[in-house]
Parts: sequence; C-alpha cells; structure tokens
Amino acid sequence: MKNKRKTAPSPLSRRVESLLDLPDGLLGHCTRMEWIDNHEVRIDGCCDILEYEEDTMAVAVAGGRVQFWGQRLRLHCLTAGSLLLQGDIQRMEFAK
Repeated sequence: MKNKRKTAPSPLSRRVESLLDLPDGLLGHCTRMEWIDNHEVRIDGCCDILEYEEDTMAVAVAGGRVQFWGQRLRLHCLTAGSLLLQGDIQRMEFAK
C-alpha cells in the first residue's frame, strides 16, 4: 500500500528553484537523512511506512524506498513527513 501524498512546496523552495533555475518542485519533494552513528537515523520527507518489524523497516520516499535491517529497530518518533528510527542499524538499501 503506497501513499502518493505529496506536500506542497514552500514559497521559499519555489524562490530558490527560480533563482537557481531548477525544475519546478525539485526542492519540495526531497528526502533528508541525518545519522547518529549506526544507532539512530532521522528521515525527513518520507511518504509512508511500507514494512515495520523488529529487524527490518522500509519507508517510501520521493522516487523510491529506503530499507533498513538491524536488531531491535523501533520507531521513536513519527510525525507527518518525518520519523526517527533507533536500534542497531546494520544495513541500508535504496530502491526504486
């Protein structure tokens, strides 16, 4: 079950796209990951949780999916468009 929800680009991202002559909407649908060692990753710009178990998690992002494998994986924080995954993250893979 894939969520096709997209957030509208902010006025700032539209101005930056215009100033840098980038395609419309490019900055509005980006995914950003911030890592702390292999124990925590914050993902901004995620669309949906595709799979969630103690040892694996898959998240839909703009243009594909990100899959994580590890031990004791858990969602620590979940908000609209972002999440915080904690645990012993051993591997990550991007797919379309």
